[in-house]
Amino acid sequence: MIDRNCRAVALTVLVCMALTLVAVTAAPAQEDPRLLIRAADDGHTLVDGAGEPFFWLGDTAWSLLTSLWPEEAEVYLEDRRQKGFDVIQCVLVHWDGEPDANYNG
Repeated sequence: MIDRNCRAVALTVLVCMALTLVAVTAAPAQEDPRLLIRAADDGHTLVDGAGEPFFWLGDTAWSLLTSLWPEEAEVYLEDRRQKGFDVIQCVLVHWDGEPDANYNG
C-alpha cells in the first residue's frame, strides 16, 4: 500500500502538471487555437485546437524552476526546442528535500 505522503506528492505533481498545461495553452490559444491541447473524441489520444493529432514528446526537468539560474534554464529550453520536444514537465512547488527557494529567492 502506498503511504499517504507518497500519494500526496504524486497528486500534487499531477495537479501542477495539469495546471501548467492549462496555463501554457489557454492564453496563447486566443491567438492560435492550435495551441489548445485537449483529449480527442475517442478519449485515448490528444489533439490540438484544430483537431490535428498532438504527440506529447516531453522531457522531464523536475527541478527546472528550483535549481537553475534563468540563463541556464533558457539554454536548457532552447536545447530541447532544437531537439523537437514540445512539452517540458517540471515541478511548480517543492517537497521535502528540495531547497526552500530557487536561486532567485
